[in-house]
Amino acid sequence: MKRNFLIFLVIAGLMSLMGYNSKRSQPAKYQHQGQQAPAGVNKESELPAGTYSCTAENTTRGDGPHSLICEKTGDELIIHFPKGIHVVTNISSEESEDNMTWNFVTTHTDSGDTWEVEITAVDL
Repeated sequence: MKRNFLIFLVIAGLMSLMGYNSKRSQPAKYQHQGQQAPAGVNKESELPAGTYSCTAENTTRGDGPHSLICEKTGDELIIHFPKGIHVVTNISSEESEDNMTWNFVTTHTDSGDTWEVEITAVDL
């Protein structure tokens, strides 16, 4: 019994010296993909890829807000309008305080217009 306790103390001491903790042992998002998180993206509360109901407003032109469908794929947010029209945007920032509602600031890849998008996390 004394030997097992000594082994435990040695292992615990080594783990402490190495700075081991359960959070550090898990790979961060983007790390396993060899990517950097976009500036302003909080990796702890990132919205998973998927299709969601959203509210989108073009803040460059003062157009909106519109209740639409948005599709998140990686660093892009695709805003789908009626009649098959869509706008591909790059995510500049992504924030959520409650992991239920996400707020995005995105930039249209062609025009450079800025969009503010709000998504409440309910997959379609």
